[in-house]
Amino acid sequence: MKSSKKFLGFTLILMFTVGIFLPAFAPAMLTPGDGGGGAPPPPPPPTKTLLLIHGKSDQASTWNTLRARQDFIDYYGSANMVAISYYSSRADHPSQFNSVTVDTSIRTIGYYMKNYIIWAHQQGIIADELDIVCHSMGGLVIRSMIKDYYPTIKNAGITIKHYCSIATPHQGVNLANLRELLNFFDDPLVKLLIGENNYQDRQMMTGSSFLANLNSGEDTPYSRSDATAYSDINWMTIRGDVWWIVWMWPHGGDGLVYDHEAILKDGNDLLQYEYSVVHQFAHRESVTLNRVIYNLKNL
Repeated sequence: MKSSKKFLGFTLILMFTVGIFLPAFAPAMLTPGDGGGGAPPPPPPPTKTLLLIHGKSDQASTWNTLRARQDFIDYYGSANMVAISYYSSRADHPSQFNSVTVDTSIRTIGYYMKNYIIWAHQQGIIADELDIVCHSMGGLVIRSMIKDYYPTIKNAGITIKHYCSIATPHQGVNLANLRELLNFFDDPLVKLLIGENNYQDRQMMTGSSFLANLNSGEDTPYSRSDATAYSDINWMTIRGDVWWIVWMWPHGGDGLVYDHEAILKDGNDLLQYEYSVVHQFAHRESVTLNRVIYNLKNL
């Protein structure tokens, strides 16, 4: 009987002691994320980055409409959508583009872009997998980079999964040819009204040596269906067809680029869509962005 009372007393003392002191040590005993009130585990590193490339004389903020859309945020996360300004006149340009102006060749910008992507991957800014969406001349910059340097990019641990160009003059800008012709007469009034071509405009003229080189051979290299090394990329182009822009009749176009100028001709893994707004707003139109996010998610 006495032993039973002693055992009961010892049990009560033990329970009382544990009840006082265990709470003080409990936080240290709980592991993060175990449901016990500790700090949640850190999120996993991003597996895919969306890189956004602007066109001639533009800047990164042109992608603000896309970056604010919830469907893009849900798929990539805000931090994993990277828009850069590649003209050195823009305050937010990365150091890899310190010398870029409108008189820098598109191919040279492609070289700088390769350097930036590899550097950004080393810094953890860009993940191992990359989707790239481009507007206007930006699509030529990325095509040139892929053609010249994709094996280098791939060997740095980066895989490009999707390429999407919006309003990119893959076959040239005939209106740039017209402006070059009209400026031949050196009329100050004509120059005032339509401006003059800079070096990048001349590279985008129909029949330019730059475009002839870019479009030689396969114009969608490293396509997913190719039976070659580094066959990774799904290609997509989106072009304009605005019916009320009368100076583009009888062809379609967006006021600057004819619809037949904005296509790639290879056909491997290639989707082509049309939009119905003018060139400057093509990459902000909701229907276009619906198509872009759908194909980025499902192809």
